[in-house]
Amino acid sequence: MISAQHLGHLLDLARRDLADRRHALALARAHLRPDHPDLMEIAARCERAAAALAELESAQRRAA
Repeated sequence: MISAQHLGHLLDLARRDLADRRHALALARAHLRPDHPDLMEIAARCERAAAALAELESAQRRAA
């Protein structure tokens, strides 16, 4: 089982990762066509990162 300290660290990393991905998405939106495959892939990765963060936050609430 994961410790609360490790879970907190994972949450911090996941939040930073999501922020970085959202920043990349904003940059891509500024420079690419809305239907560009790279833009769609970056958006999909943001969605997956957001879902992973939500799962970690849920695990933290359950552990508390």
